[in-house]
Amino acid sequence: MAMVLLILTFIFSINVSSFELRVDCRPKGRCGDIREKADSIRKQDWKTYDLFLGEIKKMPLSFDVQYFSLDFEKEKGAIVKVEKKPLVRKIKIEGKDVNEDEAIKRLPIKSGFPYPDIVERSAEEGLEVWLRENGYTEPKVKISRVIKNDKYNVTVDIDYSKVLNISKINLTCDAKEYCERVLLETFSQFRGQPYKAIDIKSFTNRMKREISLEGFPEIKLSYTSEMSNDNVVLNFDLVLGERVLYTFSGDLLDAESVLRDYIRKESSGYDFNKMKDTISFLIKKKYKTYGYFSTKVDVRKVSFRTKDNVSATNFYASIKKGHRYKVLGINFIGNSVVVNNKLREIYYKNATVL
Repeated sequence: MAMVLLILTFIFSINVSSFELRVDCRPKGRCGDIREKADSIRKQDWKTYDLFLGEIKKMPLSFDVQYFSLDFEKEKGAIVKVEKKPLVRKIKIEGKDVNEDEAIKRLPIKSGFPYPDIVERSAEEGLEVWLRENGYTEPKVKISRVIKNDKYNVTVDIDYSKVLNISKINLTCDAKEYCERVLLETFSQFRGQPYKAIDIKSFTNRMKREISLEGFPEIKLSYTSEMSNDNVVLNFDLVLGERVLYTFSGDLLDAESVLRDYIRKESSGYDFNKMKDTISFLIKKKYKTYGYFSTKVDVRKVSFRTKDNVSATNFYASIKKGHRYKVLGINFIGNSVVVNNKLREIYYKNATVL
Protein backbone atom coordinates (compact mmCIF):
# COMPACT_ATOMS: atom_id res chain seq x y z
CA MET A 1 0.00 0.00 0.00
CA ALA A 2 1.52 3.33 -1.05
CA MET A 3 1.89 6.04 1.53
CA VAL A 4 -0.93 8.59 1.55
CA LEU A 5 0.15 12.18 2.14
CA LEU A 6 -2.57 14.65 2.99
CA ILE A 7 -1.81 18.28 3.82
CA LEU A 8 -4.54 20.79 4.62
CA THR A 9 -3.37 24.36 4.82
CA PHE A 10 -4.98 27.63 5.88
CA ILE A 11 -3.69 31.13 5.37
CA PHE A 12 -3.54 33.00 8.61
CA SER A 13 -1.24 35.29 10.54
CA ILE A 14 0.41 33.95 13.68
CA ASN A 15 3.65 34.28 15.58
CA VAL A 16 5.91 31.39 14.53
CA SER A 17 7.49 31.17 17.99
CA SER A 18 4.09 30.38 19.51
CA PHE A 19 3.22 27.80 16.90
CA GLU A 20 2.29 24.44 18.50
CA LEU A 21 3.16 21.15 16.81
CA ARG A 22 1.31 18.06 18.01
CA VAL A 23 1.91 14.46 16.93
CA ASP A 24 -0.65 11.67 16.71
CA CYS A 25 1.29 8.55 15.68
CA ARG A 26 0.26 4.89 15.67
CA PRO A 27 1.21 2.34 16.77
CA LYS A 28 2.76 4.27 19.64
CA GLY A 29 5.57 1.80 20.24
CA ARG A 30 7.09 2.49 16.81
CA CYS A 31 6.83 6.30 16.76
CA GLY A 32 10.11 7.26 18.39
CA ASP A 33 11.64 8.61 15.16
CA ILE A 34 8.57 10.74 14.40
CA ARG A 35 8.42 12.20 17.92
CA GLU A 36 12.16 12.87 17.89
CA LYS A 37 11.82 14.74 14.61
CA ALA A 38 8.88 16.76 15.97
CA ASP A 39 10.89 17.69 19.09
CA SER A 40 13.74 18.86 16.88
CA ILE A 41 11.38 21.05 14.85
CA ARG A 42 9.86 22.56 18.00
CA LYS A 43 13.26 23.59 19.39
CA GLN A 44 14.39 25.46 16.29
CA ASP A 45 13.88 29.18 15.70
CA TRP A 46 11.86 29.43 12.50
CA LYS A 47 12.03 32.71 10.60
CA THR A 48 9.29 31.97 8.08
CA TYR A 49 6.28 29.67 7.76
CA ASP A 50 7.68 28.28 4.50
CA LEU A 51 10.76 26.95 6.26
CA PHE A 52 8.67 25.61 9.12
CA LEU A 53 6.20 23.90 6.77
CA GLY A 54 8.99 22.49 4.56
CA GLU A 55 10.65 20.81 7.53
CA ILE A 56 7.38 19.25 8.68
CA LYS A 57 6.77 17.83 5.21
CA LYS A 58 10.04 15.87 5.49
CA MET A 59 8.77 13.91 8.49
CA PRO A 60 7.09 11.05 6.56
CA LEU A 61 10.13 10.23 4.42
CA SER A 62 10.83 7.17 6.57
CA PHE A 63 10.32 3.95 4.55
CA ASP A 64 7.88 2.54 7.12
CA VAL A 65 5.26 5.34 7.00
CA GLN A 66 1.94 4.29 5.46
CA TYR A 67 -0.17 7.41 6.06
CA PHE A 68 0.74 11.01 6.88
CA SER A 69 -1.40 14.11 7.21
CA LEU A 70 -0.69 17.64 8.32
CA ASP A 71 -3.67 19.66 9.59
CA PHE A 72 -3.27 23.33 10.49
CA GLU A 73 -5.46 24.77 13.25
CA LYS A 74 -5.84 28.51 13.16
CA GLU A 75 -4.25 30.25 16.16
CA LYS A 76 -3.35 26.89 17.69
CA GLY A 77 -0.76 25.24 15.51
CA ALA A 78 -0.71 21.97 13.61
CA ILE A 79 -1.44 18.29 14.14
CA VAL A 80 0.74 15.70 12.45
CA LYS A 81 -1.00 12.36 12.04
CA VAL A 82 1.15 9.35 11.17
CA GLU A 83 0.33 5.70 10.68
CA LYS A 84 3.18 3.22 10.35
CA LYS A 85 3.09 0.26 7.99
CA PRO A 86 2.30 -3.05 9.70
CA LEU A 87 5.32 -5.26 10.37
CA VAL A 88 5.69 -8.81 9.10
CA ARG A 89 5.37 -11.19 12.05
CA LYS A 90 6.34 -14.40 10.25
CA ILE A 91 6.67 -15.97 6.80
CA LYS A 92 5.54 -19.53 6.20
CA ILE A 93 6.48 -21.54 3.13
CA GLU A 94 3.91 -24.12 2.06
CA GLY A 95 5.54 -26.47 -0.44
CA LYS A 96 6.81 -30.04 -0.45
CA ASP A 97 10.60 -30.53 -0.66
CA VAL A 98 11.30 -26.79 -0.82
CA ASN A 99 14.15 -25.37 1.27
CA GLU A 100 12.25 -22.83 3.38
CA ASP A 101 15.27 -20.73 4.40
CA GLU A 102 16.55 -20.45 0.83
CA ALA A 103 13.08 -19.60 -0.52
CA ILE A 104 12.60 -16.83 2.07
CA LYS A 105 15.97 -15.31 1.11
CA ARG A 106 14.60 -14.78 -2.41
CA LEU A 107 11.62 -12.76 -1.20
CA PRO A 108 11.55 -8.95 -0.80
CA ILE A 109 9.47 -9.57 2.35
CA LYS A 110 11.38 -9.90 5.63
CA SER A 111 10.18 -10.87 9.11
CA GLY A 112 10.38 -8.01 11.61
CA PHE A 113 10.25 -5.36 8.86
CA PRO A 114 7.35 -3.41 7.37
CA TYR A 115 5.50 -5.13 4.55
CA PRO A 116 7.07 -3.53 1.44
CA ASP A 117 5.31 -1.56 -1.26
CA ILE A 118 5.38 -4.36 -3.82
CA VAL A 119 3.08 -6.00 -6.28
CA GLU A 120 2.78 -9.55 -4.99
CA ARG A 121 2.90 -10.97 -8.49
CA SER A 122 6.40 -9.58 -9.10
CA ALA A 123 7.63 -11.29 -5.91
CA GLU A 124 5.88 -14.50 -6.94
CA GLU A 125 7.49 -14.41 -10.38
CA GLY A 126 10.93 -13.87 -8.87
CA LEU A 127 10.51 -16.93 -6.68
CA GLU A 128 9.24 -18.97 -9.62
CA VAL A 129 12.41 -18.14 -11.56
CA TRP A 130 14.54 -19.37 -8.64
CA LEU A 131 12.48 -22.58 -8.43
CA ARG A 132 12.94 -23.31 -12.13
CA GLU A 133 16.69 -22.74 -11.80
CA ASN A 134 16.69 -25.34 -9.02
CA GLY A 135 15.00 -28.06 -11.03
CA TYR A 136 11.33 -27.49 -10.09
CA THR A 137 9.20 -27.81 -13.23
CA GLU A 138 6.14 -25.62 -13.87
CA PRO A 139 6.35 -23.82 -10.49
CA LYS A 140 3.44 -21.71 -9.29
CA VAL A 141 3.71 -19.33 -6.33
CA LYS A 142 0.93 -17.53 -4.48
CA ILE A 143 1.63 -15.01 -1.69
CA SER A 144 -1.11 -14.15 0.79
CA ARG A 145 -1.14 -12.18 4.04
CA VAL A 146 -3.43 -11.85 7.04
CA ILE A 147 -3.15 -8.98 9.53
CA LYS A 148 -3.51 -9.67 13.23
CA ASN A 149 -2.73 -7.19 16.03
CA ASP A 150 -1.14 -4.76 13.52
CA LYS A 151 1.22 -7.42 12.12
CA TYR A 152 1.11 -9.54 8.99
CA ASN A 153 1.34 -13.32 8.86
CA VAL A 154 2.55 -14.12 5.34
CA THR A 155 1.98 -17.46 3.63
CA VAL A 156 3.80 -18.48 0.45
CA ASP A 157 2.13 -21.40 -1.31
CA ILE A 158 4.42 -23.23 -3.75
CA ASP A 159 3.25 -25.85 -6.21
CA TYR A 160 5.16 -27.54 -9.03
CA SER A 161 4.95 -30.55 -11.35
CA LYS A 162 8.13 -32.39 -10.32
CA VAL A 163 11.78 -31.99 -9.37
CA LEU A 164 14.33 -32.85 -12.07
CA ASN A 165 16.97 -35.46 -11.30
CA ILE A 166 20.63 -35.28 -12.29
CA SER A 167 21.09 -37.87 -15.02
CA LYS A 168 24.70 -37.27 -16.03
CA ILE A 169 27.85 -35.63 -14.67
CA ASN A 170 30.76 -34.53 -16.86
CA LEU A 171 34.14 -33.60 -15.37
CA THR A 172 36.78 -31.91 -17.49
CA CYS A 173 40.19 -31.50 -15.87
CA ASP A 174 43.67 -30.33 -16.85
CA ALA A 175 45.12 -33.43 -15.11
CA LYS A 176 42.87 -36.17 -16.47
CA GLU A 177 44.59 -39.18 -14.89
CA TYR A 178 44.67 -37.62 -11.41
CA CYS A 179 41.05 -36.45 -11.60
CA GLU A 180 39.78 -39.83 -12.78
CA ARG A 181 41.69 -41.71 -10.07
CA VAL A 182 41.12 -39.35 -7.12
CA LEU A 183 38.16 -37.07 -7.80
CA LEU A 184 35.71 -38.55 -10.31
CA GLU A 185 33.90 -40.73 -7.78
CA THR A 186 33.41 -37.77 -5.43
CA PHE A 187 31.97 -35.59 -8.20
CA SER A 188 29.69 -38.42 -9.34
CA GLN A 189 27.83 -38.58 -6.02
CA PHE A 190 24.99 -36.41 -7.36
CA ARG A 191 24.09 -38.73 -10.23
CA GLY A 192 20.47 -39.84 -9.88
CA GLN A 193 19.79 -37.27 -7.14
CA PRO A 194 17.27 -34.38 -7.30
CA TYR A 195 18.87 -31.24 -8.66
CA LYS A 196 19.39 -28.60 -5.95
CA ALA A 197 21.50 -25.63 -7.04
CA ILE A 198 22.27 -24.64 -3.44
CA ASP A 199 23.72 -28.12 -2.76
CA ILE A 200 25.84 -28.04 -5.93
CA LYS A 201 27.17 -24.59 -5.06
CA SER A 202 28.02 -25.67 -1.51
CA PHE A 203 29.76 -28.80 -2.84
CA THR A 204 31.78 -26.75 -5.34
CA ASN A 205 33.03 -24.36 -2.65
CA ARG A 206 33.91 -27.26 -0.33
CA MET A 207 35.86 -29.06 -3.06
CA LYS A 208 37.84 -25.91 -3.81
CA ARG A 209 38.98 -25.79 -0.17
CA GLU A 210 39.73 -29.51 0.07
CA ILE A 211 41.67 -29.70 -3.20
CA SER A 212 43.60 -26.58 -2.24
CA LEU A 213 44.69 -28.31 0.98
CA GLU A 214 46.00 -31.19 -1.13
CA GLY A 215 48.62 -28.83 -2.53
CA PHE A 216 46.85 -27.07 -5.41
CA PRO A 217 46.86 -23.36 -4.42
CA GLU A 218 45.75 -22.12 -7.86
CA ILE A 219 42.73 -24.42 -8.26
CA LYS A 220 39.78 -23.17 -10.30
CA LEU A 221 36.44 -25.01 -10.23
CA SER A 222 33.15 -24.03 -11.84
CA TYR A 223 30.02 -25.76 -13.09
CA THR A 224 27.14 -25.31 -15.50
CA SER A 225 23.82 -27.14 -15.69
CA GLU A 226 21.87 -28.20 -18.77
CA MET A 227 18.15 -28.71 -18.13
CA SER A 228 15.67 -30.56 -20.27
CA ASN A 229 12.08 -31.55 -19.61
CA ASP A 230 13.14 -34.71 -17.83
CA ASN A 231 16.60 -34.30 -16.31
CA VAL A 232 19.70 -32.20 -15.63
CA VAL A 233 23.25 -32.67 -16.89
CA LEU A 234 26.02 -31.20 -14.70
CA ASN A 235 29.27 -30.06 -16.29
CA PHE A 236 32.20 -29.45 -13.91
CA ASP A 237 35.29 -27.63 -15.21
CA LEU A 238 38.36 -28.17 -12.99
CA VAL A 239 41.78 -26.59 -13.42
CA LEU A 240 44.22 -27.87 -10.80
CA GLY A 241 47.36 -26.00 -11.83
CA GLU A 242 50.70 -26.97 -10.34
CA ARG A 243 50.84 -29.06 -7.19
CA VAL A 244 53.00 -27.61 -4.41
CA LEU A 245 54.37 -29.95 -1.73
CA TYR A 246 56.46 -29.35 1.39
CA THR A 247 58.87 -31.69 3.16
CA PHE A 248 60.56 -30.76 6.45
CA SER A 249 63.54 -32.25 8.26
CA GLY A 250 65.84 -31.35 11.15
CA ASP A 251 64.66 -29.72 14.36
CA LEU A 252 60.88 -29.93 14.08
CA LEU A 253 58.92 -28.31 16.90
CA ASP A 254 55.57 -29.23 15.35
CA ALA A 255 54.25 -32.18 13.39
CA GLU A 256 54.97 -31.91 9.67
CA SER A 257 51.26 -31.57 8.91
CA VAL A 258 50.98 -28.60 11.28
CA LEU A 259 53.99 -26.87 9.77
CA ARG A 260 52.76 -27.64 6.25
CA ASP A 261 49.33 -26.09 6.93
CA TYR A 262 51.03 -23.05 8.48
CA ILE A 263 53.19 -22.48 5.39
CA ARG A 264 50.25 -22.92 3.00
CA LYS A 265 48.12 -20.45 4.91
CA GLU A 266 50.75 -17.80 5.54
CA SER A 267 52.35 -17.95 2.08
CA SER A 268 49.10 -17.18 0.28
CA GLY A 269 49.60 -14.14 -1.92
CA TYR A 270 53.41 -14.32 -1.94
CA ASP A 271 55.38 -14.42 -5.20
CA PHE A 272 55.78 -18.13 -6.09
CA ASN A 273 59.16 -17.39 -7.73
CA LYS A 274 60.44 -16.26 -4.32
CA MET A 275 58.88 -19.11 -2.37
CA LYS A 276 62.20 -20.44 -1.05
CA ASP A 277 62.85 -17.12 0.72
CA THR A 278 59.23 -16.96 1.89
CA ILE A 279 59.38 -20.44 3.46
CA SER A 280 62.64 -19.61 5.24
CA PHE A 281 61.19 -16.33 6.56
CA LEU A 282 57.97 -17.94 7.80
CA ILE A 283 59.72 -20.79 9.60
CA LYS A 284 62.11 -18.40 11.36
CA LYS A 285 59.16 -16.23 12.33
CA LYS A 286 57.30 -19.22 13.79
CA TYR A 287 60.36 -20.45 15.70
CA LYS A 288 60.77 -17.02 17.28
CA THR A 289 57.32 -17.45 18.85
CA TYR A 290 58.78 -20.52 20.58
CA GLY A 291 61.73 -18.49 21.82
CA TYR A 292 64.34 -19.68 19.28
CA PHE A 293 66.41 -16.95 17.66
CA SER A 294 68.91 -17.16 14.79
CA THR A 295 67.24 -20.29 13.42
CA LYS A 296 68.77 -21.52 10.16
CA VAL A 297 66.59 -22.80 7.33
CA ASP A 298 67.93 -24.31 4.11
CA VAL A 299 65.31 -24.67 1.36
CA ARG A 300 65.76 -26.43 -1.96
CA LYS A 301 63.25 -26.71 -4.78
CA VAL A 302 62.63 -29.82 -6.88
CA SER A 303 60.25 -29.81 -9.85
CA PHE A 304 58.87 -33.05 -11.32
CA ARG A 305 55.78 -34.78 -12.66
CA THR A 306 53.75 -37.20 -10.52
CA LYS A 307 52.71 -40.70 -11.60
CA ASP A 308 49.41 -39.16 -12.66
CA ASN A 309 51.30 -36.74 -14.91
CA VAL A 310 50.62 -33.71 -12.68
CA SER A 311 53.19 -30.90 -12.74
CA ALA A 312 54.52 -30.56 -9.18
CA THR A 313 57.10 -28.75 -7.09
CA ASN A 314 58.41 -29.97 -3.75
CA PHE A 315 60.14 -27.60 -1.35
CA TYR A 316 62.49 -29.41 1.02
CA ALA A 317 63.22 -27.37 4.15
CA SER A 318 66.00 -28.40 6.54
CA ILE A 319 65.68 -26.64 9.90
CA LYS A 320 68.29 -26.02 12.57
CA LYS A 321 66.73 -24.28 15.51
CA GLY A 322 68.54 -21.29 17.02
CA HIS A 323 69.30 -20.37 20.61
CA ARG A 324 66.96 -19.66 23.49
CA TYR A 325 67.91 -16.99 26.01
CA LYS A 326 67.08 -16.90 29.68
CA VAL A 327 65.79 -13.62 31.10
CA LEU A 328 67.79 -12.91 34.27
CA GLY A 329 65.90 -9.78 35.20
CA ILE A 330 63.86 -6.89 33.96
CA ASN A 331 64.51 -3.23 34.77
CA PHE A 332 62.12 -0.39 33.97
CA ILE A 333 63.56 3.05 33.27
CA GLY A 334 61.47 6.20 33.43
CA ASN A 335 58.58 4.63 35.35
CA SER A 336 57.13 6.90 38.02
CA VAL A 337 53.47 5.84 37.92
CA VAL A 338 53.27 2.10 38.67
CA VAL A 339 55.47 0.13 41.05
CA ASN A 340 57.99 -2.06 39.21
CA ASN A 341 56.69 -5.29 40.73
CA LYS A 342 53.29 -4.60 39.17
CA LEU A 343 54.88 -3.98 35.77
CA ARG A 344 56.85 -7.23 36.06
CA GLU A 345 53.63 -9.07 36.86
CA ILE A 346 52.01 -7.64 33.75
CA TYR A 347 55.06 -8.46 31.64
CA TYR A 348 55.30 -12.09 32.67
CA LYS A 349 51.57 -12.52 32.16
CA ASN A 350 51.57 -11.20 28.58
CA ALA A 351 55.11 -11.64 27.24
CA THR A 352 55.93 -14.24 24.59
CA VAL A 353 58.36 -17.09 25.25
CA LEU A 354 62.07 -16.31 24.90
